[in-house]
Amino acid sequence: MNLKFKKLLCVLSMLWVAQLSIHAQTTKEVVEIKVPGTLQKVIDDLESSRFESLTIKGGLNAVDIAYLTSGKNKVAMIETLDLSDVTLIPSDESYKTIRVGSAPGGAYGYSYNIYYISNTYKTFTESRSNGLGGSNVYDHIFCNDLSGAFYGNSSFEKIILPKSLTNIGEYIFSGNSYNTTLKDVILPQNAKIIGKQAFKDCRSLEIVNLPSSLITIESQAFYYTAVRNMSLPSTVRKIGDGAFNGSAIKSINLDNVESIGKEAFAYAVNLECDINLNKLDTIQYGTFRGTNIASIILSPHLKIIGECAFNGTKNAYPKFKELIFPESLERIGSSAFSDCRNVTDVTIPNSIQQIGAYAFYGTPWIESIRSEDGITYIANIAYKYDSSYKHEGDTFSFREGTIAISDGFGYAFPNELKENIKTLQLPESLLEIGNEVFSGFKLLGEVKLPSSLKRIGQKAFSECPKFWCTLPKSLETLEYQAFYNCSTLSTVTLPENLRFIGGEVFSNSAVGTVYIYSRSLQYQLLNWELGVTKSIFGNHSSLKKAIIGPQVTRLYDNIFYNTSTLKTVEFEDPENSELAYIGENCFSGTSTLSAPLTFKNFPTKLTHIGKYAFGGCKFNSEPKLEFVKYLGSEAFTFCSGFESIVIPESVDTIGASVFGYCPDLRFVEYNAKNSFPLLEYRGTSFGGNYFKSAFIFERCDSLQAVTIGPKVNKIPYCMFIGCRELKEVTFRPRNISSRSTGEDAERLSIGESAFTGCLNLNDIHLPLGTDSIGAEAFSSTGLITINIPSSSHYLGNLVFDWCNSLNAIYFNSIEPPAFDGPLTNRERPFAQKLSIYVPEESYDLYQSQSDLWMYNVVGIPTSAIEDILSPQQKASIISVYDINGRLAFDRWINRTKGVYIIKMSDGSVRKVRR
Repeated sequence: MNLKFKKLLCVLSMLWVAQLSIHAQTTKEVVEIKVPGTLQKVIDDLESSRFESLTIKGGLNAVDIAYLTSGKNKVAMIETLDLSDVTLIPSDESYKTIRVGSAPGGAYGYSYNIYYISNTYKTFTESRSNGLGGSNVYDHIFCNDLSGAFYGNSSFEKIILPKSLTNIGEYIFSGNSYNTTLKDVILPQNAKIIGKQAFKDCRSLEIVNLPSSLITIESQAFYYTAVRNMSLPSTVRKIGDGAFNGSAIKSINLDNVESIGKEAFAYAVNLECDINLNKLDTIQYGTFRGTNIASIILSPHLKIIGECAFNGTKNAYPKFKELIFPESLERIGSSAFSDCRNVTDVTIPNSIQQIGAYAFYGTPWIESIRSEDGITYIANIAYKYDSSYKHEGDTFSFREGTIAISDGFGYAFPNELKENIKTLQLPESLLEIGNEVFSGFKLLGEVKLPSSLKRIGQKAFSECPKFWCTLPKSLETLEYQAFYNCSTLSTVTLPENLRFIGGEVFSNSAVGTVYIYSRSLQYQLLNWELGVTKSIFGNHSSLKKAIIGPQVTRLYDNIFYNTSTLKTVEFEDPENSELAYIGENCFSGTSTLSAPLTFKNFPTKLTHIGKYAFGGCKFNSEPKLEFVKYLGSEAFTFCSGFESIVIPESVDTIGASVFGYCPDLRFVEYNAKNSFPLLEYRGTSFGGNYFKSAFIFERCDSLQAVTIGPKVNKIPYCMFIGCRELKEVTFRPRNISSRSTGEDAERLSIGESAFTGCLNLNDIHLPLGTDSIGAEAFSSTGLITINIPSSSHYLGNLVFDWCNSLNAIYFNSIEPPAFDGPLTNRERPFAQKLSIYVPEESYDLYQSQSDLWMYNVVGIPTSAIEDILSPQQKASIISVYDINGRLAFDRWINRTKGVYIIKMSDGSVRKVRR
């Protein structure tokens, strides 16, 4: 054997041994976790350096789940994972954080889900500044269904989930990018719910056997998965929006399903089976669009078929030829069956009330229907106009019995017809006029609307410069820009039954006065308007006056938003007005400094006033809030025309800056006792990001006197900040027993910076029951002396900073309160002369406080009245004052603790501490 051959043989032997070694380390491992939280250690201790299959038994907590789904170290090469005998153990740690979208409400930032293991499902939300002028929102979710656990994981090919799971959690296998490895998932047999986006974009997932107990498949659960054959258990009742959108599913039994969401099977181009929908009363938007379904059976109780429900696409369209609609059907949405290229026969029931634009576009059936005077009718609905028809004369009419004119009916109107029609004759049977039906009729004059009419669609009469009408009492819906640019329409009465009204309905019209008699008027937001704030009258309206009838109960969001020409709003019969609800932005943006919106006869029974409802408006009398429960942020900010306001005890929710910057406000009575659940982002003013009820009366420059009710338990953060003219703060008598030490008093906390910048506030008598005083609560005020009640247990940092006139602080409590820092900045000149008066018996305790070391601490003898007046003394008490010189005889008689000045009948004056 030559040397070269020997060397080659040696190399091959070494490679073979190495291969055997590698193969030996590629094993199936079974581990049992006896102590939750030790999974990583147990796996690290295994002899195998690489294994393709791992079976885990025992209890796993969040730390274990986080490691298992990390894709790091030894778990990185696992292809098959068996968790069937795993029990989830609750713990305080989270196991996954995923980004699920943008922050709600249009804030610049993102929304995150943070998951924990818990036997009880619960959630809470927090917001944090992202340092970029916005905030991120974090939903903390406690669950026991492995929600989000394998989110974004791309290593496992097969996973057997724990038998103990009763639900399959949301986002459990979905991810930011396509998951191309996961092929097989075995679900627990007791699972009832598959959460939203559970398998979204698992494009290699081919095998999923649904458990026989399953009830709900939530939104986008199998969105764009490769599952082709799936047996839907008879127990399933609900399928969410987009649940199988774009999936490879070929056949599915929906016999027992009672609810199917929007686009649930849209673009599932392989879906070619027969579909039985006998349980559905509504078929949602786009449910089966872009599929090749063979036939459909509709429920005898079906009422609504949504837009694009079955419409075909370039690559897929339904194969059925016949449509038999049940007698219960009322509405067929736009494009519902468009491009269903095989439909030749349709049975329309007498119950039909609305057919949307292009509902049967591209079907042989609709092309076979002959028009009458240019109008194609489906049952009693004017469906479309024949553009090839030559209309004669200047009058346009519909046949008697017509109940609806479809959306888009006028899309085919030739310009010649639009420029010649002067008269429109509508039958009394008409219930609705669809979108853009008569838009652009240049010569159309007065139109008598039928007394049965319920809906006027988007832009129905827009760009009709000579048009005018009276809205019938039957009208329920008036949609977006219905009368846009109708320059002859000068006065409008919104009838009592009108419920929904769209944006810019009368914009660029001549409407100068509107009478609102609609009992409950709600702004109608269109799908494409999401995230856009609109108003009824638009930014360029000629509206000058609005009169609100007494029967109106609700004015919803944005009704008059940015209607800058509006000058007067008058409420008819305010004492009998039923108006209880005014929504967000209802009158906001209507005023300018030179021409504010003025309110007359403000209603008296309001219970809800939304955010920014009256921003910048002017009142001719004080707004009456006697029954108000909800006051949204900045509801009356920059409002003028009233000198006083009473916040009643009924208020339980109050937002930031409700009465901020009100220039005429001089007197406030505040009685709200539990008014702080409304969390509002306040930006970065005053040194930080705030999500608090705060700044309620900020910078009311004329505010002079405030009365605080006896049941108020908190003066919020920055409540009176910057109220420079505030001189008098009166606390009404609180619930205090005759010999109270403060423990029996109604509790009161004073928030941070509550009175900051009240330069003329020289004196304030804090009531017994004052429990805490927040940081800088009285900074930059004109206080000379102040008495801290014995009930006070906490003082925040720099409570009296920049109080340049302050010379004495009296503490009444034997036990010093907790100090969160010095009372003032030590470098302030006045701090050097500030005296702290404390009970003599507690002198050493106060003197030892590190936050009081720089002040002059003085002990005052404690003495009862018996110690002052001996039986031999002939002098009697003439009057009793507190340390601020106010009469306090009642408090003396009731033996209320504090420091008093007593004037005797012999002319002497005594300073006494009780």
